[in-house]
Amino acid sequence: MAKDGRNLDDLVHGYHSKGEAAIAQTLAGNERPFVYQPSLDLRLQKYTGKGKIPRNPNFRVGDVVIEYIGKPDDKDYMKTIVYKKQMYEKEGLRVVYISRDDIFDKDKG
Repeated sequence: MAKDGRNLDDLVHGYHSKGEAAIAQTLAGNERPFVYQPSLDLRLQKYTGKGKIPRNPNFRVGDVVIEYIGKPDDKDYMKTIVYKKQMYEKEGLRVVYISRDDIFDKDKG
């Protein structure tokens, strides 16, 4: 259940999670054009030595990237988030991070 009372069980279609579906619905409801999982070519030579590596953030709204942090208790997942933060910072991208606690009531999942 979203904090605003929406039931999100049926909204996941087309998204990887209820959280992503809730973000998409909020953006669309506020008439904010967005791209879901846009392709970004990030220059990562200093991180990987492999040049440009395609990355897909969850959303892009204009020049802002939105990343949903859906598994904050998963250590491997959070390592990926830390790595992405480093990449985005290095690229000078404006990023908004949204956690599941920002969207969902803890008691109602």
